[in-house]
Amino acid sequence: MIKPDYSYGTSGIINGLLLSENKRYSWNTFFINIITIIRNCYTKNVSLNALLDKMIIDIESINFYVNIYTDNKYKVNIIYYWPTYDRCLDRKIIRKKSTMNKNIFILYEKIYNEFYKFYIGNKANHHPLFDMLSLKSQTKDISTVITTPNKIPPIYLFNKFKFIWKIKPVLISHIGIDYHLKNFFNNLIILLSFSGRLLITNTDIASKMFNIETIRFNKYSHFLFGDNILIASNISRSKKKELKEISKKENWISLTNIALFKKLVNGGFLDKKSFKLNIY
Repeated sequence: MIKPDYSYGTSGIINGLLLSENKRYSWNTFFINIITIIRNCYTKNVSLNALLDKMIIDIESINFYVNIYTDNKYKVNIIYYWPTYDRCLDRKIIRKKSTMNKNIFILYEKIYNEFYKFYIGNKANHHPLFDMLSLKSQTKDISTVITTPNKIPPIYLFNKFKFIWKIKPVLISHIGIDYHLKNFFNNLIILLSFSGRLLITNTDIASKMFNIETIRFNKYSHFLFGDNILIASNISRSKKKELKEISKKENWISLTNIALFKKLVNGGFLDKKSFKLNIY
């Protein structure tokens, strides 16, 4: 039995899994952002080795509880991925990181570099976390744990794993760009750390990220409103208030991505020439 020494952020994930069992969701694939695991385990002035030790507890706990609280009719795939966002972010739209987020991304780069050296053969003085992440492992013949050896844009997860039979995916990430996987896996559900909340629809995502429920989450709304981690807002408060009123009155929630783009451009909310978010 896993002892409850996991982080507070991961306790929310586990509570979300418990609630999902009561609602009888059936999932067979989990995409887990390693930066989110680092964020959940991070504390001010934590040493690298202490952080890696905490990550082992969180990862072991997630793997354990996924096996308990998911439908075991089919094998469960637990996929930890090392993301990169360089290809989709123009430097002009990147938001200034908080001290905490800056530290988390610095630690992420250090951990990835150490992991990659280990993965390609330099196994001297390595941390046990890298053994855990570098091999496929079986747990009670139910789950397969996989780690992407290279950094990838999160959208690439679709091409890598879309062939899983009857895929029913869950995403565990706190980074908004990852949520665009919803455009590729229509049945994707996002499970949030800390709260354990499930984001099931694009409306749920927009409500969580933008505090607006009358517009869909897509690359255009994301560019406009930004997020708390990587993308700066590209709309003033007065324009956002105006957009909320118009979108509610005209029922924009039902618009397709292209129709929404036209509404945003024609309404003067989005400058077509300044749009620089190359996610898909």
